[in-house]
Amino acid sequence: QRMGLAQLYQLKGRVGRGRTQAYAYFMFPGEMPLTQEATERLIALNEFQDLGSGMRIAMRDLEIRGAGSLMGAEQHGNLSSVGFDLFTNMLGEAVSEARGEAAPTQATEVVINLPCDFFLSEDYLPQVDQRVLFYRKLAAAGDLAEIDELAANLEELCGEMPQPTTNLLNRARIRLRCQRLGVDSVALTGGRIVFTNIEVPRAVALELKGRGGLSYPKSKKLAVTFRGSEDEVMAFALDILEQVGGDDEGEM
Repeated sequence: QRMGLAQLYQLKGRVGRGRTQAYAYFMFPGEMPLTQEATERLIALNEFQDLGSGMRIAMRDLEIRGAGSLMGAEQHGNLSSVGFDLFTNMLGEAVSEARGEAAPTQATEVVINLPCDFFLSEDYLPQVDQRVLFYRKLAAAGDLAEIDELAANLEELCGEMPQPTTNLLNRARIRLRCQRLGVDSVALTGGRIVFTNIEVPRAVALELKGRGGLSYPKSKKLAVTFRGSEDEVMAFALDILEQVGGDDEGEM
């Protein structure tokens, strides 16, 4: 009840090292009822358990506290009623309408649940401002050529990339290719990488069958057997998407 959501999330992230499991216990006076905001903070911590949930935590924090007045510093408004993403979309549409412009199109959100490390390490790129800038550029990349250029610049600056950084770039490539193909999600389940809402050409489906792939046209699902290590899962999923999408994806 004395801390903000970001502080609680930081504390929770400080326990455990590597593959060692640990626990963070948050305590509050039993005789004192929690406020609505404090309860929502605990719910958010319990809801966002996955690695890399910092952005979701930040968005939820804005929803709980309110983003404030557009032109002022007040912490109030109707943000919590509609959610941050919808709020910003509505704001963008309103601004475009006022300017007489077409409403901005929103890229499809792709859920990628592949178990591996993907980050830009401090050892590889020590300057924190450059790491933040790289993450921002990678998130804003709109085509594969931009990602390839970022990768080339990074290797020129820091040398050969470690595996987590390669995974990070491949994850961005997967996101773009999934958006191009209309894929909703990519996940490793039961020894298979499963793609949902994907249309696989018949010729490609026959080729993938030789790699342990099963295509389900009616449900628009593709499941491909994966027997590699965690370091290989991103590259493997990307290779499957390249095979399904064809060479024209390189012109994105």
